[in-house]
Amino acid sequence: MKRIALLGPGTFTEESAHHFLGTQDFDYIPCKSIDDVFLSTAGGQSDYSVIPIENTFDGSVLLHLDWLFHEVDLPIQTEWVYPITVSLLGLPSPAEPLAERCARIRKVYSHSVTLTQCRGFLKEHLPHVALETVGATVRRPALPAS
Repeated sequence: MKRIALLGPGTFTEESAHHFLGTQDFDYIPCKSIDDVFLSTAGGQSDYSVIPIENTFDGSVLLHLDWLFHEVDLPIQTEWVYPITVSLLGLPSPAEPLAERCARIRKVYSHSVTLTQCRGFLKEHLPHVALETVGATVRRPALPAS
């Protein structure tokens, strides 16, 4: 069974790999950083790496391209386009209008690329919030439920 390194678990990269390659024929190796993804394949712990290299809103993912062209000798095997949907998650308050819920938000945690993708919504609905970048959209600091 072929082994595939990717950012994960719970990332859009993992979701797209499962969509295009399936889940039965491959052993997926979740990695915490893009460095780990590339080093896994370059070092022989995996057969392939799945990485995002382009983003419709933000252009090329430069760190990933730098790794691909300057740090490891791994050929590009294929490319695919996978559309994503981003959600703003928080504590539920269904009876409250959107404007009131947004007014209570103080900080949004997300990957820098995702913040760029959502800049229109953030500017319109959350111009007052602090934006904090994290390594991947699925990672954020543990927060109290208040």
